[in-house]
Parts: sequence; C-alpha cells; structure tokens
Amino acid sequence: WDIMRRRPVPLLLGLRWALALIFTGVAYQETMLLQNGLGFTPLQAGAFDIPPALAATGAAAGAAWLVRRLGIGVTAGTAFALLALGTLGLGVSDLYNAVPALMVAFVAVGAGFGLAVASLSAGVLTHVPRESQGGGSGLLNLLSQVAAVLGIAVVGALVAGLVAQSWNATGGPECPSDEDLLGDIVAGALDEVGSVCGAPIQALAQQAYLDGITDALLVAAALLMLCAVTAAAGLRRVTVPQ
Repeated sequence: WDIMRRRPVPLLLGLRWALALIFTGVAYQETMLLQNGLGFTPLQAGAFDIPPALAATGAAAGAAWLVRRLGIGVTAGTAFALLALGTLGLGVSDLYNAVPALMVAFVAVGAGFGLAVASLSAGVLTHVPRESQGGGSGLLNLLSQVAAVLGIAVVGALVAGLVAQSWNATGGPECPSDEDLLGDIVAGALDEVGSVCGAPIQALAQQAYLDGITDALLVAAALLMLCAVTAAAGLRRVTVPQ
C-alpha cells in the first residue's frame, strides 16, 4: 500500500478503476442493446465483438509508442475520448439501425479500451519501485476485478431504472395475463411480453427498453469524457522512461 503515496499512482489507479467499472457495464449492455433493443440475432450480436477485439489488440500494441512520444496524459485522454465517442454512438442507436454506423461505434470503444488499459497500466508500473512492481500489478488487477463486478451491477441498475421510467411514461399498459410485465421488460424478455400481451404492447415495451439502455449509455459516455479530461489535465506532465 506504500505505492499509493507515490504520485501519480493514485490518479492512475483511480482512472483504471473507473475504466473497468464503466467499460464492463457498457460492454454487458451492448449485447442487450443489439439483441433485445435492436433485434439482432445472438450470432449477429457476437459478430459485432470481433472488430472491436482486433481494434483493442492493435491499440494496446501501439500504446507504448504513443506514451513515449505523447506522454501518458495525452494518450490516456485520447483513449477515454475514443471510448466516450464510441459509447455516444451506441447511445444514439435508437435513431438508426445501420450496421456500418454501429460497427464504427464498436471499433471506437474497442480501440479506446485497449489504449487506455495499456497506457494506464504502464503508467502505474513505471512509477512503482522495481521491488514493489509485483504488488503494484496485483493491486491494479484487484481494483479492476472489483470494479468490473460493480460495473455490471451499477450500470445494470441504472438501465433498469431508466427502462422502468420510460415504460411508465407510456402510461404502463396492463396485460392481465402477465403478473410481472414491468419485470419482463426490464429483463429484456420482450418476446415473452409479445407472446402473452400481443404485438402492440411488445412494440411499446421494446421502445421503452431501447430508450432505457440508450439513455444509460449516454450517461456512461458523459462519465468517460469526464475521465478523458481528468486524464489529460491530471497526467499532462507524467512521463515514462524512453
């Protein structure tokens, strides 16, 4: 824990924690958005993960070069900005259903994540004494794992609240055959809603579900942009050995 007193380690770890929390929550909701909100099949939704995974790998591979030349502040700030823009693109996906536009958003998210993880991790480990790097790496991974669990819970709770709010704004049509209509909508069980309550109510439920997820993604995009500003300003003078 002594490494927490070494600047800029606390800020780097805080940004890494925020990254894991927000990204994990967003990544989980991306799949729900594609399948339940936009109607893609599970196979099609899975195919969307391939380009961002490749983008993340390529961005991580080039992170060291960028950090040495631009510094951690600019690199991490750019990474968070890419994440924010990609998430923003997904957050307005209720306005379109075009595969190319969605793919651009997914690739931006993947590239931003790969670049952010690599640059922040490198920043932590290069500012920790050699004899403490094992502990620093362990602390980094511990915080990331805890944040990932919280991210799914926190973003999921936000989505549930926004979906319920959106559904209630429609007047909340009742379906006598279904005792927990709102629960099914929040869970994304929209086909079940349609089979029990009919197509008109399913269409309302799907729009409420889509509105809830996209609103949550817009909130996540704003938080990621705040992280981008924090990284660029707070780490602007942080360098790593050439």
